Amino acid sequence: MAFGVGQWLVLRRAIHAAWWVLATSVGWGLAGALVGFNSGGSSWETLPSAGPITPFIPPVVVIPLETILLGAGQWLVLRRACAGAGWWPVVNVAAFLAAALFGFLVASALPFIAPTDFPSAKALVIVGAAAGPVYGSLTWWFLAQLRRRAG
Repeated sequence: MAFGVGQWLVLRRAIHAAWWVLATSVGWGLAGALVGFNSGGSSWETLPSAGPITPFIPPVVVIPLETILLGAGQWLVLRRACAGAGWWPVVNVAAFLAAALFGFLVASALPFIAPTDFPSAKALVIVGAAAGPVYGSLTWWFLAQLRRRAG
């Protein structure tokens, strides 16, 4: 939701983006639920001897579906107001992947984060703190360009 509010602040005066925050929240929520549901892991309903739960959907399907969900609702809002909105899904996914890569590189370079700390709250907080500004900057730049064209 924070991403959506920040992006909406860039767009609100240039286009009719009243649904932006809701579209962002729903898209990211669905993507997060999909990844969380499909992550495998263990279950309280099985004994540890049963081993990990196998992911339900193969990663080859989940990864593209997740990336589509991240920006699909936003694209629906943008497409009515901006001629260059067709690039939004590509820019959104590229910014997300670049930011995530940067975040993981920063976290793995820190001396107090061991390779065995992934995935842990300690490591993922660092990843998010480093990735958030990168994602925000990249998407802000693109949305500001769209805003100039729309305004």
